[in-house]
Amino acid sequence: HKSVFNGVVLSGARPVFIYPELPASGLAGEITPEAAEDAFKRAESDGLSIKALVIPSPNYYGICSRIGEIAKIAHKNNALLIVDQAHGAHLRFTAPDLTADIENRADIVVESTHKTLASFTQTAIINIYNQALVDVFEEKLKMLQTTSPSYMLMKSLDMNAELIEKYGRDLFESWNINLDTTYKALDELGISYFQDTLHDRSKILIDMSAYGLMGSDLSKALFERGIVTELDSGAFSMCMTGIGNSKGDYERLIAALKDIKDGATKADSPKEAAWDAGALYELMNKRREIRDIPGSWEWVKAEEADGRVAAESIVPYPPGIPLVCAGEVIDSESVLWAETYRKHGERVFGMTEEGLVKVGTL
Repeated sequence: HKSVFNGVVLSGARPVFIYPELPASGLAGEITPEAAEDAFKRAESDGLSIKALVIPSPNYYGICSRIGEIAKIAHKNNALLIVDQAHGAHLRFTAPDLTADIENRADIVVESTHKTLASFTQTAIINIYNQALVDVFEEKLKMLQTTSPSYMLMKSLDMNAELIEKYGRDLFESWNINLDTTYKALDELGISYFQDTLHDRSKILIDMSAYGLMGSDLSKALFERGIVTELDSGAFSMCMTGIGNSKGDYERLIAALKDIKDGATKADSPKEAAWDAGALYELMNKRREIRDIPGSWEWVKAEEADGRVAAESIVPYPPGIPLVCAGEVIDSESVLWAETYRKHGERVFGMTEEGLVKVGTL
């Protein structure tokens, strides 16, 4: 998340990046324990001492990582483990197996209750499981927070907790039943979807490439039928569900998908994405020289950025993972790939509509 990168900038820390697995589906997968272990080894070889490990679980697609195993690696190397569980505040109630060991292993866990539960936007909870951090955390929090908090936002957190305490069992049971019915309907319609043991199934990843529709095409078709998707990536369009969705919402989704399918022609071969996911992740995993983030900067054309230091991260979305991070030395292959990606109609944060990127002044 960009807040982590902002924290790195403000603290003056030097990041060591860990890269997700790339399943055959082309979606960004889990952060493996092996990848975490490798990060500590790389840092040591560079003379760096990792103080904290930040892991998103689940990620934007709902894919979780094996936090218990990663925690052992972090603590073995005297580092704190911070879990960004922004998209998984509900999992302890709906799929506790996906959050196993988090409370016993992680030092800090952040949960955005507003994403899938019932509090107002901008509300979240920080769970501190390492008691040694409580006092210092309170001290630092006072340095960042306003002295005039929103009582409406805080009250919504209380209401969310009360709602779950009183009606949570029925609400979560209904949620799971509605998901069961939806996935069964997708099977009956012959519409593909992503499934994996580490995937939070409340994030419904639908693949209609066999009908000539990539994720962006499907998201547009659903929007025309009054359904707004969370994101699309390659062949997939993701419908994000939450505690507030009713049975009728799922029925509308299935009806819309049936209508879209009936109007589509079965393709002779599945449509391919306009970009190669394998090439993208190879570039994301490319190890680049890291320097200080520039204090002064200028905009230059992509083809002129080779060898310059990025003053702002270049992030193709989806998948929302930085291709080049601020402070890294830009290589022509990566930035030109991003320009091609943008020209295909995809979004690239950190690159203008004219294909300019922000670099440090010489």
